[in-house]
Amino acid sequence: MMQFAVCEDNASEAELLKEYIKKWSIIKKENIDIKIYNSAESFLFDYQEKALTDVLLLDIEMAGMNGMELAKKIRENNRSLQIIFVTGISDYVFEGYSVSAVSYILKPVKEDKLFQCFEKAVENLNNEEPYIIVNEEGSTSKVCLSDICYIESYGHFSFIHTKLKEIKCSTGINQMEKQLNDKRFFRVHRSYIISVPWIESITKKEVIIEGGQSIPIARGKWKDVNKAYLDYYRGVQ
Repeated sequence: MMQFAVCEDNASEAELLKEYIKKWSIIKKENIDIKIYNSAESFLFDYQEKALTDVLLLDIEMAGMNGMELAKKIRENNRSLQIIFVTGISDYVFEGYSVSAVSYILKPVKEDKLFQCFEKAVENLNNEEPYIIVNEEGSTSKVCLSDICYIESYGHFSFIHTKLKEIKCSTGINQMEKQLNDKRFFRVHRSYIISVPWIESITKKEVIIEGGQSIPIARGKWKDVNKAYLDYYRGVQ
Protein backbone atom coordinates (compact mmCIF):
# COMPACT_ATOMS: atom_id res chain seq x y z
CA MET A 1 0.00 0.00 0.00
CA MET A 2 1.33 3.44 -0.95
CA GLN A 3 1.23 6.02 1.82
CA PHE A 4 0.26 9.56 0.73
CA ALA A 5 0.29 12.62 2.97
CA VAL A 6 -1.02 16.13 2.33
CA CYS A 7 0.49 18.93 4.42
CA GLU A 8 -1.69 21.98 3.77
CA ASP A 9 -3.13 24.51 6.24
CA ASN A 10 -6.11 25.39 4.02
CA ALA A 11 -8.73 22.72 4.70
CA SER A 12 -10.60 23.08 1.38
CA GLU A 13 -7.39 22.87 -0.66
CA ALA A 14 -6.22 19.87 1.36
CA GLU A 15 -9.52 18.14 0.65
CA LEU A 16 -9.22 18.92 -3.07
CA LEU A 17 -5.74 17.36 -3.19
CA LYS A 18 -7.09 14.33 -1.35
CA GLU A 19 -9.78 13.90 -4.00
CA TYR A 20 -7.19 14.15 -6.78
CA ILE A 21 -5.12 11.44 -5.11
CA LYS A 22 -8.17 9.18 -4.77
CA LYS A 23 -9.11 9.71 -8.42
CA TRP A 24 -5.59 8.89 -9.59
CA SER A 25 -5.48 5.75 -7.42
CA ILE A 26 -8.75 4.49 -8.93
CA ILE A 27 -7.52 5.08 -12.48
CA LYS A 28 -4.20 3.34 -11.76
CA LYS A 29 -5.73 0.67 -9.49
CA GLU A 30 -3.26 1.59 -6.75
CA ASN A 31 -3.98 0.63 -3.15
CA ILE A 32 -3.31 3.79 -1.10
CA ASP A 33 -3.71 5.43 2.28
CA ILE A 34 -4.00 9.22 2.70
CA LYS A 35 -3.34 11.36 5.77
CA ILE A 36 -3.97 15.09 6.06
CA TYR A 37 -1.83 17.45 8.17
CA ASN A 38 -2.61 21.13 8.75
CA SER A 39 0.93 22.12 9.74
CA ALA A 40 4.54 21.18 9.10
CA GLU A 41 5.01 20.55 12.81
CA SER A 42 2.18 18.00 12.99
CA PHE A 43 3.56 16.10 9.99
CA LEU A 44 7.10 16.13 11.36
CA PHE A 45 5.95 14.86 14.76
CA ASP A 46 4.13 11.93 13.14
CA TYR A 47 6.93 11.27 10.65
CA GLN A 48 9.61 11.09 13.33
CA GLU A 49 7.55 8.45 15.12
CA LYS A 50 6.92 6.34 12.01
CA ALA A 51 8.67 7.35 8.79
CA LEU A 52 6.32 5.46 6.48
CA THR A 53 5.08 8.17 4.08
CA ASP A 54 5.91 7.50 0.42
CA VAL A 55 4.57 10.66 -1.27
CA LEU A 56 4.12 14.06 0.40
CA LEU A 57 2.12 16.90 -1.16
CA LEU A 58 3.50 19.93 0.62
CA ASP A 59 2.42 23.56 0.78
CA ILE A 60 5.15 26.12 1.47
CA GLU A 61 3.41 29.13 3.02
CA MET A 62 2.16 27.91 6.40
CA ALA A 63 2.13 29.36 9.89
CA GLY A 64 5.12 28.32 12.00
CA MET A 65 7.54 26.08 10.12
CA ASN A 66 7.09 26.54 6.37
CA GLY A 67 7.08 23.72 3.83
CA MET A 68 10.63 24.31 2.61
CA GLU A 69 11.97 24.14 6.15
CA LEU A 70 10.09 20.87 6.64
CA ALA A 71 11.52 19.44 3.41
CA LYS A 72 15.06 20.27 4.52
CA LYS A 73 14.42 18.60 7.89
CA ILE A 74 13.20 15.46 6.13
CA ARG A 75 16.22 15.36 3.84
CA GLU A 76 18.60 15.32 6.80
CA ASN A 77 17.77 11.63 7.26
CA ASN A 78 15.66 10.53 4.32
CA ARG A 79 16.27 10.82 0.58
CA SER A 80 13.53 8.45 -0.56
CA LEU A 81 10.35 10.29 0.44
CA GLN A 82 8.80 11.80 -2.72
CA ILE A 83 8.05 15.49 -2.14
CA ILE A 84 5.68 17.40 -4.42
CA PHE A 85 5.41 21.10 -3.59
CA VAL A 86 1.93 22.52 -4.17
CA THR A 87 2.01 26.23 -3.47
CA GLY A 88 0.72 29.64 -4.43
CA ILE A 89 4.15 31.29 -4.73
CA SER A 90 7.07 30.76 -7.08
CA ASP A 91 9.76 32.24 -4.80
CA TYR A 92 11.12 28.88 -3.67
CA VAL A 93 11.19 27.06 -7.00
CA PHE A 94 14.99 26.83 -7.15
CA GLU A 95 15.21 25.70 -3.52
CA GLY A 96 12.89 22.87 -4.54
CA TYR A 97 15.75 21.35 -6.51
CA SER A 98 18.00 21.43 -3.45
CA VAL A 99 15.67 19.04 -1.61
CA SER A 100 15.19 16.77 -4.63
CA ALA A 101 11.50 17.52 -5.03
CA VAL A 102 9.58 15.62 -7.70
CA SER A 103 8.04 18.87 -8.86
CA TYR A 104 6.96 22.37 -7.87
CA ILE A 105 3.32 22.96 -8.80
CA LEU A 106 1.68 26.37 -8.59
CA LYS A 107 -1.93 26.76 -7.50
CA PRO A 108 -4.55 26.44 -8.87
CA VAL A 109 -3.55 22.83 -9.41
CA LYS A 110 -4.08 21.23 -12.82
CA GLU A 111 -5.13 17.62 -12.56
CA ASP A 112 -3.05 16.35 -15.48
CA LYS A 113 0.10 18.01 -14.11
CA LEU A 114 -0.45 16.53 -10.66
CA PHE A 115 -1.06 13.06 -12.12
CA GLN A 116 2.22 13.32 -14.05
CA CYS A 117 3.96 14.03 -10.74
CA PHE A 118 2.37 10.95 -9.17
CA GLU A 119 3.66 8.84 -12.06
CA LYS A 120 7.16 10.20 -11.57
CA ALA A 121 6.98 9.60 -7.82
CA VAL A 122 5.93 5.97 -8.37
CA GLU A 123 8.75 5.50 -10.87
CA ASN A 124 11.24 6.85 -8.34
CA LEU A 125 9.87 4.59 -5.61
CA ASN A 126 10.05 1.53 -7.86
CA ASN A 127 13.72 2.31 -8.52
CA GLU A 128 14.41 2.81 -4.84
CA GLU A 129 17.04 0.68 -3.21
CA PRO A 130 15.72 -2.19 -1.01
CA TYR A 131 15.33 -1.35 2.67
CA ILE A 132 13.96 -2.67 5.95
CA ILE A 133 11.79 -0.86 8.48
CA VAL A 134 13.22 -0.81 12.00
CA ASN A 135 11.91 0.39 15.35
CA GLU A 136 14.59 2.48 17.00
CA GLU A 137 13.88 3.59 20.58
CA GLY A 138 10.31 4.74 19.95
CA SER A 139 10.71 5.84 16.33
CA THR A 140 10.40 4.00 13.02
CA SER A 141 12.84 4.43 10.16
CA LYS A 142 14.03 2.94 6.88
CA VAL A 143 17.50 1.41 6.63
CA CYS A 144 18.87 0.70 3.15
CA LEU A 145 20.28 -2.82 2.84
CA SER A 146 23.46 -1.55 1.19
CA ASP A 147 24.22 0.56 4.29
CA ILE A 148 24.23 -2.45 6.63
CA CYS A 149 27.67 -3.90 7.47
CA TYR A 150 26.55 -6.45 10.03
CA ILE A 151 23.89 -7.09 12.67
CA GLU A 152 24.63 -8.16 16.22
CA SER A 153 22.23 -9.70 18.71
CA TYR A 154 22.35 -8.67 22.36
CA GLY A 155 19.62 -9.88 24.68
CA HIS A 156 16.22 -9.12 23.15
CA PHE A 157 17.67 -6.39 20.92
CA SER A 158 19.53 -6.23 17.63
CA PHE A 159 22.23 -3.70 16.85
CA ILE A 160 22.42 -2.77 13.17
CA HIS A 161 25.90 -1.55 12.32
CA THR A 162 25.83 0.66 9.22
CA LYS A 163 28.62 2.57 7.52
CA LEU A 164 27.55 5.71 9.42
CA LYS A 165 26.08 4.66 12.76
CA GLU A 166 24.83 1.92 15.09
CA ILE A 167 21.06 1.44 15.39
CA LYS A 168 19.55 -0.30 18.40
CA CYS A 169 16.21 -1.88 17.53
CA SER A 170 13.68 -4.06 19.34
CA THR A 171 13.50 -6.71 16.61
CA GLY A 172 15.25 -9.97 17.54
CA ILE A 173 17.93 -11.37 15.25
CA ASN A 174 15.78 -14.35 14.12
CA GLN A 175 13.04 -12.03 12.93
CA MET A 176 15.67 -9.70 11.45
CA GLU A 177 17.04 -12.58 9.39
CA LYS A 178 13.56 -13.25 7.97
CA GLN A 179 13.06 -9.57 7.13
CA LEU A 180 16.36 -9.30 5.27
CA ASN A 181 15.69 -12.29 2.98
CA ASP A 182 18.46 -11.19 0.62
CA LYS A 183 21.41 -13.18 -0.68
CA ARG A 184 23.85 -10.47 0.39
CA PHE A 185 23.24 -11.41 4.07
CA PHE A 186 24.47 -14.54 5.85
CA ARG A 187 24.01 -15.77 9.42
CA VAL A 188 27.56 -16.69 10.45
CA HIS A 189 26.78 -17.17 14.14
CA ARG A 190 23.71 -17.28 16.35
CA SER A 191 24.47 -13.68 17.34
CA TYR A 192 25.67 -12.25 14.02
CA ILE A 193 24.43 -11.63 10.50
CA ILE A 194 26.97 -10.21 8.07
CA SER A 195 26.63 -8.35 4.80
CA VAL A 196 28.69 -10.31 2.26
CA PRO A 197 29.73 -7.25 0.17
CA TRP A 198 31.40 -5.81 3.30
CA ILE A 199 33.67 -8.82 3.83
CA GLU A 200 37.41 -8.11 3.63
CA SER A 201 38.64 -11.59 4.52
CA ILE A 202 37.52 -14.96 5.89
CA THR A 203 39.48 -17.29 8.18
CA LYS A 204 38.48 -20.57 9.79
CA LYS A 205 37.23 -18.73 12.88
CA GLU A 206 36.22 -15.22 11.84
CA VAL A 207 35.11 -12.82 9.16
CA ILE A 208 36.80 -9.44 8.90
CA ILE A 209 34.46 -6.64 7.85
CA GLU A 210 35.70 -3.50 6.08
CA GLY A 211 37.16 -1.24 8.74
CA GLY A 212 38.71 -4.15 10.61
CA GLN A 213 35.75 -5.41 12.67
CA SER A 214 36.12 -9.12 13.54
CA ILE A 215 32.97 -11.29 13.50
CA PRO A 216 33.14 -14.86 14.88
CA ILE A 217 32.11 -17.80 12.70
CA ALA A 218 30.18 -20.59 14.45
CA ARG A 219 31.73 -24.06 14.50
CA GLY A 220 31.03 -25.88 11.21
CA LYS A 221 29.94 -22.70 9.36
CA TRP A 222 33.23 -21.87 7.61
CA LYS A 223 32.47 -23.73 4.34
CA ASP A 224 28.98 -22.22 4.17
CA VAL A 225 30.36 -18.71 4.66
CA ASN A 226 32.88 -19.24 1.88
CA LYS A 227 30.17 -20.59 -0.41
CA ALA A 228 27.89 -17.62 0.33
CA TYR A 229 30.75 -15.26 -0.46
CA LEU A 230 31.62 -16.97 -3.77
CA ASP A 231 27.98 -17.39 -4.79
CA TYR A 232 27.28 -13.69 -4.23
CA TYR A 233 30.12 -12.55 -6.46
CA ARG A 234 29.38 -15.19 -9.09
CA GLY A 235 25.79 -13.98 -9.19
CA VAL A 236 24.35 -17.35 -8.13
CA GLN A 237 20.68 -17.03 -7.17
